[in-house]
Amino acid sequence: MASFIQTHLKDMNRKTVFDLLSSVDSISRAEISRRTGISSPTVIKIVSYFQEKGLVIELGEGSISTAGRKPQLIRFNPDAAWSIGVVYEGDYLDVGFVDLNGNIKHRKRFKAVANLDEMLELRLPVILRAFMEEFGEARPSILGVGIGIPGVVDPDTAQIEFAAPIVGVKERRDCRSLIDRLSEQIGLPVSIDNDVKSAAWGEYITRSGEALQDLLYVSLGSGIGAGIILDGQIRRGKHSLAGEIAFTSFDPAFRMSKTEVGWIEGRLGIHPLIGKWSFLENILNDGQAGSYPTTHRGPFEEMIRYIASHLALCISNLVAALDITDVVLGGVTVEALGEALLDEVKEYLKRLCVIDVRCDLQLSRDPGVVGVAAIATNHRLMEWLEG
Repeated sequence: MASFIQTHLKDMNRKTVFDLLSSVDSISRAEISRRTGISSPTVIKIVSYFQEKGLVIELGEGSISTAGRKPQLIRFNPDAAWSIGVVYEGDYLDVGFVDLNGNIKHRKRFKAVANLDEMLELRLPVILRAFMEEFGEARPSILGVGIGIPGVVDPDTAQIEFAAPIVGVKERRDCRSLIDRLSEQIGLPVSIDNDVKSAAWGEYITRSGEALQDLLYVSLGSGIGAGIILDGQIRRGKHSLAGEIAFTSFDPAFRMSKTEVGWIEGRLGIHPLIGKWSFLENILNDGQAGSYPTTHRGPFEEMIRYIASHLALCISNLVAALDITDVVLGGVTVEALGEALLDEVKEYLKRLCVIDVRCDLQLSRDPGVVGVAAIATNHRLMEWLEG
């Protein structure tokens, strides 16, 4: 029992020092001891161990304001290990190396098919092996692979709870065997998660300098979804449904189905929107709203108002229920419509919300890749720090 407690304490101390190192530009061993309350001899041992793993870089002497010995500064090395983030959205697959600070080191987009089995069993092993071979021995060790999927995913059981038609899943699906086979093929731990929850976490990491406690991330693309960060943690819920705003309805006559798209997704998904405003397809292909002719702004403005009003209704209800003041919009539709959509959403939120809400476009270039890779890192981090 005493041995277990001692080992647990050692692991906790390593994690505490790791978290502090990764949050500052540089620091001395003495300052680590002062901030964490861990004894100086223990800090020295931990830092030496981290140096062996390539986690710490010596910077030399720092400056002091009074007479005395100058401190020896060290810096965290986020490139000591990477993880791989994969976001699978049916028609395409984004893959990226992500370092320990959530920075994307290398990223590629691949064409995909809307068939989860084919992608995980046949295509993804080939893609991942080729992706890793591009760097060869120049890259650090890889901790794991995280895969974001557009569906109600329980990451603990690798279960997709409801149909996910975007990736060809028509009913509840246990993906454990698929994940285990992929892991065997590439020789790395693999985990799956919801794509938007992962993106919310990636955006939260990107905004770490803002010291946010809570964040609501709303993604609008092939479908619609939200990721909720409360007190610095992803909110999942008992059934992994937290943030699944695709199932939101403002029609009391609507009947929900586990195998069909939800009410709001049937109005704000890419395909329903293109069905009403065909020019949206050109805007999405060009990647910016500015590609739409200014001489035909009427239909464009009508579309913006339609999207913004429905989106703001969803957001305002979540803001009231969760008491969240920081909202971020992302997804391919938001990226293409940009400030035009953001400004209209803000106007609606001013009228609909009883508290002031800060609503912004996403900062991260690819929050889904960042977030799902960071989740994969967290799964392996303690094991890696234990040696």
